[in-house]
Amino acid sequence: MAEFGVLGPLRVVTDGGPARVPAKQRVLLTALLMRANRAVSAQTLIETLWDATPPRSARVTAQGYVKGLRQILGREDGQRIVTRDPGYLITVAPGELDLERFMTLTAGARAAAARGDWPGAAAGFGEALAWWRGVPLADVPSAVLQREEVPRLAELRLNALESRIEADLYLGRHAELVAELRQLAGAEPLRERVHGLLMLALYRSGRQAEALAVFRGIDGMLRGELGIGPGAGLRDLHQRMLAADPALDAGQDLVRGGRPDGEAQPAAALSAAALSAAALSAVAPTATAPPAAELPTTAPAQLPGDTADFTGRDSQVNLLSGLLGTEPAAGRPGVVMILAVAGMGGIGKTALAVHVAHRLRDRFPDGQLYVNLQGTTHPLLPAEVLASFLRDLGVADESIPQTEADRSARYRTLLAARKVLIVLDDARDVAQIRPLLPGSAGCGVIVTSRGTMPDLAGAARLDLQGLSQDEARELFTTIVGADRVAAEPGATARLLACCAGLPLAVRIAASRLASRPGWSVAHQAARLADERQRLAELAAGDLAVRASFAVSYDALPAEAGGVSPARLFRLLGLADMTVLSLPAVAALAGVPAADMAPALDILTDAHLLQAPAPDRYRLHDLLRSYAAELAAQADGESGRHQALRRLLSWYGEQTVRAARALIPRLPAHALFQVTGPRAMADPAAAIDWHETEQSNLAAAVRLAAGLGWHDIVVQISAAMWAFLSRNTYRDDWLPITQAGVASARQLDDGAVLSWLLVSLGQRYCARFQEGQFSESLACFTEALEIRRRIGDSAGEGAVLSSIGNMLETQDRLEESLHYLRSSVAVHAMGTDRRLLGVSLHNTGHVLMRMERYDEALEHLTHALAIRREIADRYGEGLTETTIAQLCVALGRFEEAVGHYRQSWAAVRDTAPRAFEQAEALYGLGSALAALGRSGEARDAWRAALPALERITDPRAAELRERLAEDEAASAGVTHAAPVPAGGSPNGAASIPVG
Repeated sequence: MAEFGVLGPLRVVTDGGPARVPAKQRVLLTALLMRANRAVSAQTLIETLWDATPPRSARVTAQGYVKGLRQILGREDGQRIVTRDPGYLITVAPGELDLERFMTLTAGARAAAARGDWPGAAAGFGEALAWWRGVPLADVPSAVLQREEVPRLAELRLNALESRIEADLYLGRHAELVAELRQLAGAEPLRERVHGLLMLALYRSGRQAEALAVFRGIDGMLRGELGIGPGAGLRDLHQRMLAADPALDAGQDLVRGGRPDGEAQPAAALSAAALSAAALSAVAPTATAPPAAELPTTAPAQLPGDTADFTGRDSQVNLLSGLLGTEPAAGRPGVVMILAVAGMGGIGKTALAVHVAHRLRDRFPDGQLYVNLQGTTHPLLPAEVLASFLRDLGVADESIPQTEADRSARYRTLLAARKVLIVLDDARDVAQIRPLLPGSAGCGVIVTSRGTMPDLAGAARLDLQGLSQDEARELFTTIVGADRVAAEPGATARLLACCAGLPLAVRIAASRLASRPGWSVAHQAARLADERQRLAELAAGDLAVRASFAVSYDALPAEAGGVSPARLFRLLGLADMTVLSLPAVAALAGVPAADMAPALDILTDAHLLQAPAPDRYRLHDLLRSYAAELAAQADGESGRHQALRRLLSWYGEQTVRAARALIPRLPAHALFQVTGPRAMADPAAAIDWHETEQSNLAAAVRLAAGLGWHDIVVQISAAMWAFLSRNTYRDDWLPITQAGVASARQLDDGAVLSWLLVSLGQRYCARFQEGQFSESLACFTEALEIRRRIGDSAGEGAVLSSIGNMLETQDRLEESLHYLRSSVAVHAMGTDRRLLGVSLHNTGHVLMRMERYDEALEHLTHALAIRREIADRYGEGLTETTIAQLCVALGRFEEAVGHYRQSWAAVRDTAPRAFEQAEALYGLGSALAALGRSGEARDAWRAALPALERITDPRAAELRERLAEDEAASAGVTHAAPVPAGGSPNGAASIPVG
C-alpha cells in the first residue's frame, strides 16, 4: 500500500519509504491523482505537462515520463498506472490518497451537523483539516494545475474550516475562536461568511462594539474595492446586533449550561436569520489597502549596489526597462508585470537584474524589496521571506500571521495600493516565488533563476546568453585598463576566446591580471589555453567558475525517466562537438532516444545544456570542460571509452547511410555495410545531414584517430567522399581524408586505402587553380598500383578516369584524353554501367574542350543514355550541363536552353543547394541572354548567385556587376555570357573505386 498527498507539497510514500519524484513526473502524477481511478486523456496530460505549449515530441516524451513514474512507484508491471483509452489511469485504493480521506471525513462531518451532532461535526472537520500540510501542490511546476486545481483545493479547505468554526460556535466556543477568526478574516478580507462568523463570536463574547466595527470594515472594503455593499445575510446580522436582538444572546446559555443530560443544543441565535450570514456564498479574496498603522514610515530600499563596471547588455537592459517602466493598464488592475531572467551560472543574471532595478527606482517610489532566495544552494522557505518582507513593510512581529498562506495574503494587502519593485534573486522554482508575488499592477517583479520556470504564467522571459565579443572586450578593458589591452590585442582575443563569453570568467581573468601588473596578457592567455587547467585558472578569491557550475550540477536529481541527468551531462563533455542531435546523444548514453527527453529537459531547464533547435543540444565551452573533468573523476576510462565508441560508431554508420542516399550503388566493401533501416531516403536529406553535422564529423575523425580507432576513421572518411566531392570548396576535405589515409595504412586494407588515396588526390587538384598537382599525381599513382595488384579492374578504370581529370585541369588535354580512353576501355569490358557512364562523360568533356565537337557529342549522348538507363539523376544532370555547354560553343542557344533546363531539373532534386544547380542556372542565364531574353536571364543569374558566392567562384563578381546595372533599361543584356575556359569546373565527374 502506498500513500499519496496533494494537500500540500506532493507526497509519495511507497514500500521503500518516501519517494523522490522529479519535476515533470510530479506534474504527471498530480494530474492523474486529481482524477484518481478515472482515465485522463493523453492530450490533457500533455497540456498539463507543458502548459498548453508542448514540443513536437510531446507524446513520446510523455510515454517516457509514464514509464519513469511507474518505476518510481515500484509497480513496473503497470498495475498502478494503466493505459486506459483515451490515456492513462492511476489506481488508488481507499485510504491511500489524502484528498480522498479529506473528502470522506468532511462528508461525515456534514452528515453529523445535519443531524445536530455538533461535537461529532467539529471533531470530523478538525480531523479532515489535519490532513493539510501547507499550500496544495506547492512543488508541482504546472501552470495548468496551479490555475485549475489549487484554487479548488484551497476552497475545499476554507469551506471545511468555516464549517468547523460554525460547529464550534454551536458548542459555545466563541471566545476562543476570536483570534482564529481575526486571522482568517485578514487572509480573506472580502469573504463575507468569515466576517459573519467573526461578528457572532465577538458579539457573543460581549464585544459588541468590535463586532460592529468588523461590519463597518468589510462594508467599506467592499464598497471601495467592488462598488457594492455586503449581502442581505450580513446586513441582517448587523441590524440585529444594533437592535440588541435577544435571540443573539441565546448562545450564552450553552456556555453557562445546557440540557440536563449535558447534550448541547442548537442556539436560537444561530438558527434562522442569524445564521444566514454564515451560509453566504464565498467571495474570492482581493487585496486591499492596509490600515494606516501598518505602513512603514520610510520606503524599503533593499537593492544591493549596482556593479561599478557593469558593461554591455544594452539590448537586454532596454528591453527589461521598457517592460517594467511602463505604467500598468488601467483596465487590468490585477496583472503584475513579472520579468523572469534565466541563464547558466556565471552568466550575469543578478548583475543585470540589480542594474535594471536601480534604473527603475523612480518608477517605484514606494520602495524596492530584494531577497536572495538561495535556490541553488539552500532554498529559503517562502514563509521565511514573507515574514521578513512584512517586517520591512511595517508589520510588528506579533502581528505577523503564522501560516504561509496568511502571510502571503497580508503581504498582498499591504502592497495593493503601493508601487514597489520586488527583486527575487536566484529562485529555485515557481513554487518558491508564487507566494511572494504581489496582486496589483502597480508593483513589478524581477525574478532570476538558473531554471527556465516554464510554469511562471504571464511572465516576460529573457534567456540570458553570453557576452558578445565586443561586450566581453569592453568588460575586460574596464577592469584591466585600456593600455594593456591596446598593447596586446591578439593575446586579448585569445584570452577572451577561452572565456567563451561567460561574464564570470571574463571578470575572473581580468581581475587576476589587474592584481598582477607584472603579468602580460599573453601569459594569462597561455595559462588559459590548456583546457585541462582552464577551470583551475578561472578562480579568484570567492569567485570561481567551477564552483558556480558545481551548484547546478549538484542539484540534479538521481534519475529522470530511467536516465541519470548527471551521468548524461558528464558524457556530453567527452564529445568535443558543437551541437549534438538527439540520436547522437542517445548513442553516447547508450539509451533509446525515446527515453532521453526527461533527462535532457532537466539539464536544459537547469541551463547546464542548451537546446538551440528541436532535438539539438549544445554545451557551453566552459561547461564542456567542467563535464569532461567530472567524467574523468566519476566514470572511469573504460566507461568513457565505451560511450565515445558508441557515439563515433553511430557517426560512422550515419555517414554510410548518407553516402548510400547520394550514391546508391556503393562498392560491396564491408566498410559500407551497416545494419538497420536506411536513415536517409533521398539525396536532399543526405545533403542536409552533412551540412548540419559537418563540424561534428570532422571532430569525430579527430577523436577516433586520437584513440587509435582506425576502423571508424576510415569508415567516416571514405563515406564522406560522396558529399565532399560535390562540395569541393569544403576546407575540411583535406584533413579528414589525410586522417583516413593514415588509418587505412594502419589497417593494411588495400581497397580502402586506394579509395581514400583517390579522394585525397581529387582534393589536391580541386578548387580551380589552387591544385597541388604533384601531390595529386602521387596519390593517384599509388592508388593505381594497388588496384592493379589486387586485380580490381573496375577500380583501375576509376583511377585512370581521375588521373585524366587531373591532367585536364592542367590543360594537358592530349594526355588527359589518353587516360580517359583507357578508362572507357576498361569499363566497357566490365559490368558496372555507372562507372562506364562516368568515364564516357569525362571523355566527352575533354573532347569538347579540344573542339572535337562531333566526338564529344557522341560520348556525351552515350553517357546520358546510360545514366538515364540506370536512373542516375545526379549524373544525368551533370551530362545535360556539359551537352548544353557544347551547344553554346556551337551557337545553338535554343538547344542549350533546353539542356540547361533539363540539367537544373535533375540536380535540383539530387544536389540541393550544391554547386551543380548554380552551374546549370548560370549557363541557362547566359544562353537566354544570347537569345535576347534578358528578363529570364536575370532571373536565372539571381538564382545562381548565392551558390557561386558561397564557393567564392570568380564568376560571382561578374554576375553582381551585371545585376547591379539598371535592369529597367530597354536595351537589356543581348550578348552571350562567356563560358569559362574548360567549361564547368565540375564538368568532369570521377569516382575513386568500383
